[in-house]
Amino acid sequence: MLTVNFYSYLTQLINREQQTGGSLFMAIGRGSIQWDSSIPQVDRQNAAFVDERFRKQVQADNVNYVDTNGQVSTDPTSLLAINMRFEAGEGEGSIRECGLFALNAMEESGTGLLINYFSHPRIDKTADLVIDRRIILNLTPDRFRIQGHLTRYLGNTLTEELHDLDNETGACQIPELRIDRRHYFDTIEQALAMGYDHCAFCFGRELSQR
Repeated sequence: MLTVNFYSYLTQLINREQQTGGSLFMAIGRGSIQWDSSIPQVDRQNAAFVDERFRKQVQADNVNYVDTNGQVSTDPTSLLAINMRFEAGEGEGSIRECGLFALNAMEESGTGLLINYFSHPRIDKTADLVIDRRIILNLTPDRFRIQGHLTRYLGNTLTEELHDLDNETGACQIPELRIDRRHYFDTIEQALAMGYDHCAFCFGRELSQR
């Protein structure tokens, strides 16, 4: 049986590689214009972007261990946060996808192994717009599972409302939410960065802007 320490060990291996100049890149892409009406379900078989626009190499100071609340931890954990800032002039245009490339990844688009990927509502990255991306690699073995997705945070792409499936209530009406309007996020911060609002029923009315 694998111990809990094994999953922390995996994040340490990834982190150690980046500390010594590893080949990890974060990329952003245009995706498909059709996603503006319906964001597709995440597919674990994804091996490439639909339309990659720009990528940046992950540096040592872009990587942090974090706890279950997303706060930076000085001790190794099984969660590794990859933070990247795409400056003005980097990856201009409509952005709908983001991910990490590893192994033999280089500056050229399409190189490397896609190890993390998500799509999101369109962001129009103008020439002067700066955007921050944060991807948390969660190697915890007992993460909440629903319909094959390893996450507890579900977004309604029509209303841009975020639900916490660990605190779901009947008023959330999750069973009535169409499959093509479901988008899963790794973290709350990821959803908020995309403009989503907390569901008043599972997060509490004090956090909801509705």
